[in-house]
Amino acid sequence: HDPVETLYAALGRLHVDGARIDWHTVLGRGSLVDLPTYAFQREHFWLGADTDTDTGTGTGTDAAEDSTRYRIDWERLDCPTGTNVEGAWLLVVPAGHEEHELVRGCAARFGEGASTLVLSVDDDRRSMADRLRRLPVPAGVFSLLALDTGLHPVHHGMAVGGALAHLLVQALGDADIDAPLWFGTRGAVAVGDEPLDAVEHTGVWALGCVVALEHPTRWGGLIDLPATFDGPAGDRLAAVLGASEDQVAIRADGVYGRRVVRARQEVAESTWQPRGTALITGGTGGLGAHVARWLARHGTERLILLSRSGPQAAGAAELLAELTALGARAEAVACDVTDRAALEGVIGDARERGAEFTTVVHAAGLSQRTPIADLGVAEFADITAAKVIGAVHLDQIFDNDELDAFVLFSSVSGVWGAAGQSAYAAGNAFLDGLARLRRAAGVHAVSIAWGPWDAEGMGARDDQVAHLERRGLRALPPEAALRALREAVEGTAAEVVVADVEWDRFLPVFTSVRPSPLFGGLATAPRPMAGDHADRAADTLGHELRVLTGPQRTARVRSLVRAEVAKVLGHRGEQAVGLETPFSELGMDSLAAVDLRGALNDRAGVTLPVTVVFERPSVQALTAHLLDLLGPDGDAPGDAPDDAAPDADEDTRIRAVLSALPVARLREAGLLDRLLDLAGGGPAPAVSDDPAEPGSGIDTMDLDDLVRAALDGKSL
Repeated sequence: HDPVETLYAALGRLHVDGARIDWHTVLGRGSLVDLPTYAFQREHFWLGADTDTDTGTGTGTDAAEDSTRYRIDWERLDCPTGTNVEGAWLLVVPAGHEEHELVRGCAARFGEGASTLVLSVDDDRRSMADRLRRLPVPAGVFSLLALDTGLHPVHHGMAVGGALAHLLVQALGDADIDAPLWFGTRGAVAVGDEPLDAVEHTGVWALGCVVALEHPTRWGGLIDLPATFDGPAGDRLAAVLGASEDQVAIRADGVYGRRVVRARQEVAESTWQPRGTALITGGTGGLGAHVARWLARHGTERLILLSRSGPQAAGAAELLAELTALGARAEAVACDVTDRAALEGVIGDARERGAEFTTVVHAAGLSQRTPIADLGVAEFADITAAKVIGAVHLDQIFDNDELDAFVLFSSVSGVWGAAGQSAYAAGNAFLDGLARLRRAAGVHAVSIAWGPWDAEGMGARDDQVAHLERRGLRALPPEAALRALREAVEGTAAEVVVADVEWDRFLPVFTSVRPSPLFGGLATAPRPMAGDHADRAADTLGHELRVLTGPQRTARVRSLVRAEVAKVLGHRGEQAVGLETPFSELGMDSLAAVDLRGALNDRAGVTLPVTVVFERPSVQALTAHLLDLLGPDGDAPGDAPDDAAPDADEDTRIRAVLSALPVARLREAGLLDRLLDLAGGGPAPAVSDDPAEPGSGIDTMDLDDLVRAALDGKSL
């Protein structure tokens, strides 16, 4: 038969079976043929679309979308002209950079429609907060602190600009300034195929993503500015500051919004056959151990596992014995990868003993669970050091093309943020940028931003897996993760996101307090969040409070709030939660706020808004609010005796009818105000007349929502 036809048939069968294509088997070992160019285009030529059986496990063809594989894309945005920045804005810059051309350009553009104060700062949090307190409250804060890309003189592993940006977030909180904060960078992100000019700025973007979660009401967004800041660039900046996008890149040809999108299976750039010697940092940890076993099973002859504890690490002896049984020579070596001399010594000694390095996997890192407000610069630097300095040293030592694989273990925290992980996220984002720089220099590198693994280490401990899965971030089985690792090494992309996300659970929580266009390209149907169901247990807090006196009622509600706060934040008991301590200082982010709101809704039999935790930001404030809602009888407003409950079937029928009617139709018929009056409210709030506009229908509302909309005067 014609060899191309034979190849098509074989590939088609292998795709349906979900097996990996073995090119040597398909073509006959050593029998290579030229393939037509269309064979590697992202289209099916041997199977019809209706026979595509991709299971979403990451083993489909190059044309199939992998349900665990994502990438960053940039969407061209419509940018209106003629917009001015309004109000009094604060432009914060590093000391000594007041005359930087970008500072002058931004100040001039802001000044066209607003009063602008340029504030230069150094790395003293207290001094920064004191100066901010003495200033008029700004309409917004625009930071160009990332312009200082020099290495911090004391805290190695981070740029001065990154440290200043971190301190600014803290100082604004200390000064009780809630004006939206925007981070401006230049060259921190790469749109399309453009080069990454400032890898030092990548951590500032990751920091901003975490600020958006920990302080959603104070956050503005991230803007990467163009190389030339001219009139059109200034106009685009002004437009972005007044728009809903919060992660954008301004370029000479327009404005682009950052998006997480599904990634297609890449055609292999080359076939990776593990061989020779592999160096694994964090090699005795949970993920490093899994990688070591996989490499040993697939042909790696020698494994050097680096960690700070080396052979003294827990389980190291058993791991080495297991690797030896798999046929590999393995050794665990104590080495701090932030120590360049020590790292070079280990590698040099191995080479003298005949090691030929073909694979480097950088999986070392320190975990973090500290809110930004409580994280000192020194601790920030310590957390990023293992990731950043270790990666830089490995890049410098292996700066030629001798390696088959240079793999950096990053995290989704560096892509879309994670509360309590600002330093960890910043370090991982740097790895993503470093991989892009290595690829541009012609040497191999891939940075894989992992979701949690179902394994020990890297934030995937058993007590965290269940917590993450409740939020829609499921743990990756090691076998699936290792398949994804191989595909990433063989692919052409420098940066890959691999995570098992249940989007219809994850997105409603992630965007509950602050919408995120970042995920606008991922279509999903949100499911009801915990606490929003109507059929709550009869034994609610309200019934319990009926028999308690005033002080007893207060103590009972306060104890409930403290217990639920401790639970969502992972504390062992409620005593760890101070009554007056702001939730933000305890590590409460928008995701935890949704969990807390849902728990209190269920336990107290009330319906709290998703913003309640930020509006009542302490145990005392939230307790007082709940007591007001529950009233002296212990029942939430609107509660009725059991014998007064409406007939369930009739209630269902009414809801079905209401769900089919857009608000505009009710208004046209003169029924909307009457309906709201019957629900106990006043006149109808203003809503869109466009029936197709999101939020213009009642299909997503229950009767409680309708009553709340009428009473609060909020848009339907």
